[in-house]
Amino acid sequence: MKSQNKAAFFFLLPNFVGFLIFALGPVVVAAGMGFYRYQLASGAPVFIGLDNFADLVLFKKVNGEWVARDPYFWKYLGNTLFLMLNIPLAMVGSLLLAVLLNKELPGRIFFRTLFFIPHLCTGIAIYMVWKMLLTYEPNVGIVNGLLWQIFGVLGIERGRSPRRSSPSDQHLSA
Repeated sequence: MKSQNKAAFFFLLPNFVGFLIFALGPVVVAAGMGFYRYQLASGAPVFIGLDNFADLVLFKKVNGEWVARDPYFWKYLGNTLFLMLNIPLAMVGSLLLAVLLNKELPGRIFFRTLFFIPHLCTGIAIYMVWKMLLTYEPNVGIVNGLLWQIFGVLGIERGRSPRRSSPSDQHLSA
């Protein structure tokens, strides 16, 4: 093995071990648990083979009609397949949008700005929520209202003067 390949192998090894432990391991354990029936009262698992899996995918006859033993399974399987198809499409669309926004096209700056506006709105919404939580008036600000009702004291009078505002208040208003 070349020294570059050895270095690459050792750099990838922790990631591979983490994948085995945190991604593949739980899947294998869950698949193994599917062969048992667990009773919480007795605590001892009973081996039942493929019965759990048969309950998921097989149908039974009820009043002359074939119905799924577990109707939710088919709904969840459909949702999973929908996401499996949707995620690659979203990735391709995102990549295409990124390429278009980096090309010298007319209106590029307008569309970059339009694309960035939701990020600004999120920050503004967070600021407004924190401002409502920490408002000094006890009938408006939730934090000071709780302090007033539980302990009979008002909290810090934030935002009225610079010497009473904390660095976190200054950070929120920036």
